[in-house]
Amino acid sequence: MKYTSIKSVSHFRRIWQLVVTSIVLSLMLLWPGPALGQTSDWEWQNPLPQGNPLYGVWGSSSSDVFAVGDLGTILHYDGSVWTVMNGGTDTPLYKIWGSSSSDVFAVGDLGTILHYDGSTWTEMHTDTIMNIYDIWGSSSSNVFVVGSHHLPVGQLVGTILHYDGHTWTEMSSLANGPLLDVWGSSDNDIFAVGYTWIPGACHPPICLPGQFVSTILHYDGHTWTEMSSLANNVLSATWNEGRRNDFDLGSRLHGVWGSSHNDVFVVGTYNTDPFSNNWLPVILHYDGDTWTALDGYTNISFNEMWGDSGDDIFALVYNRISSEKLIFHYDGSAWSTMESGMGYGRSGVWGTSSNDVFAVGTNGTILHYDGNVWIAMNSDTGYWLSGVWGSSSNDLFAVGTNGTILHYDGNAWSVMASITNTILTDIWGSSGSDIFAVGVTTSYSATAIPPGTILHYDGTTWTTMNSIMDTTLASVWGNSSNDVFAVGTNGTILHYDGNSWTAMDSGTNSSLSGVWGSNSNDVFVVGTVPSLSSGGMILHYDGDKWTAMTGLMNNKLTDVWGSSGSDVFAVGFTETYSSTYTSISSTILHYDGSIWRYMDSDAAHVLTSIWGSSANNVFAMGQSGTILCYMGSTWTAMNSGAHASFSGVWGSSANDVFAVGGEGTILHYDGKTAPLNSIYLPLMVR
Repeated sequence: MKYTSIKSVSHFRRIWQLVVTSIVLSLMLLWPGPALGQTSDWEWQNPLPQGNPLYGVWGSSSSDVFAVGDLGTILHYDGSVWTVMNGGTDTPLYKIWGSSSSDVFAVGDLGTILHYDGSTWTEMHTDTIMNIYDIWGSSSSNVFVVGSHHLPVGQLVGTILHYDGHTWTEMSSLANGPLLDVWGSSDNDIFAVGYTWIPGACHPPICLPGQFVSTILHYDGHTWTEMSSLANNVLSATWNEGRRNDFDLGSRLHGVWGSSHNDVFVVGTYNTDPFSNNWLPVILHYDGDTWTALDGYTNISFNEMWGDSGDDIFALVYNRISSEKLIFHYDGSAWSTMESGMGYGRSGVWGTSSNDVFAVGTNGTILHYDGNVWIAMNSDTGYWLSGVWGSSSNDLFAVGTNGTILHYDGNAWSVMASITNTILTDIWGSSGSDIFAVGVTTSYSATAIPPGTILHYDGTTWTTMNSIMDTTLASVWGNSSNDVFAVGTNGTILHYDGNSWTAMDSGTNSSLSGVWGSNSNDVFVVGTVPSLSSGGMILHYDGDKWTAMTGLMNNKLTDVWGSSGSDVFAVGFTETYSSTYTSISSTILHYDGSIWRYMDSDAAHVLTSIWGSSANNVFAMGQSGTILCYMGSTWTAMNSGAHASFSGVWGSSANDVFAVGGEGTILHYDGKTAPLNSIYLPLMVR
């Protein structure tokens, strides 16, 4: 808020400002939109129920299950459907646990602890900014959380908090590194695991690199003590024959679970040679007296586990060679791979019994195991969506990788039969029965180079068109069914006259990424000059020839849209190089019919696409869930509620806008919520 000092202000003006301020404050309180970091302005349409990464899952029964994840995501399952809950935060939440359906805790970054009383989530006071990674309790008045925080010198140390039913207090943990998981069999038998980083040291002529060392702590109801030495001795004896490899990176423990005080399992990963990427799984068992190592696989990392008993355990596993994300099962004697049917990473697992297990992970993945097979509980295309266009609010099309084409009928998205497996980058049509999709050429042969991909839809069938060029096409737009432009790499501009595609002379070899026009004699194309030292490119077509526009080109441009020939917006990004890093900031340019000018957005991500319903209602999309809205005066941020990056945006009106992007993300905006920070207090004078 700005303050301006003026020596003399009339009494009437002071009263008027107070009245206006009161009115604006009242509007802010009554406005139906959410506060920052609470709920999204946009609603999910794919994946469903949502697409942010999920990190933890827990329930009081098979019909009362909670899942938490990125951007404060909280989901609830009532035995039939998953629904999104409002937790009042956009901080990542990592794990969840409760003593009952009306006493549930969710934990995450910056000391965030939320509590659910059966009807509402509220934030609890902790007096800490530690990152909290896990939670477990024996009752509502005996709850433990573990995590880490940075000391002033930069060292990352483990932290444990305890809740007695009234207050959270910090406990002495003895951990010199982050604690990642916690579990107990009772009030006086609790285990916490993690790792400690020991810096390397040089004693010429020998220098040893730094090393990870496993951390296992035990709580007996009074004091936390270290069990780490026992575990590390087991690992050393098992994999290094009692000797430390000069390149040994050591072990990190990720998960702990047990069926009783004398049947406890700890899992993690161990690296003996970074040059060969020789990753070994850490699987330790504690019988109440001694830790022993269980045989495992190579090149995999155990991340999380849960079991119904000591001979019925489920573990989430990552294969560091194939990048597969798997679910393993332990039957009391050996681990075996389960067929989960999904290729996404998983971060949390929990169940009520051996035939009722839930697993969650990236892209909003939710799986359920009924004792026989794993079944996906969420809908997901599984592919990146790069473009969206529609003829109306109930006739939309979205395209993406692997030839993906989706259609929306006003109620649900469905997959259309595609005739290609290439990457489709953009889509545009003159009507629901005259649609063009362009894309990337992916197959080559020694005798023939196929042209860039162009598909056409006549309302019934998709067919391939002859694009005549062997370059990638990035964007398509038209003034009518017989006046269509497609642009791409190497300065490619193609024109369709209703019969065939022909190449136009662009006068450049730049990578062209966006095209839009107000009519057939007023078309704009934007792109990037293929040089790190160069910036953006803007071309204009007057119906006769393409010419380069000058000014404000020290940036990379990705898309263009306008409400008229004298109200055109271009978006992209600017890279600033230094000796140590490269910073990126958003770029928005505006053309008033005579000159291009920079617009201030205060965004720090690449902007990829732009669309508007009018000169006073424009949306710009970008990476990491970035959505900006322009309402005629300033650009303001909107809360997308999404982790993914966006690639395309289109709407039928200001109250019916669709955004598409990574991991099959499709969001919808109905106009009922206001952009963040778009309501301002009047200038205060004193």
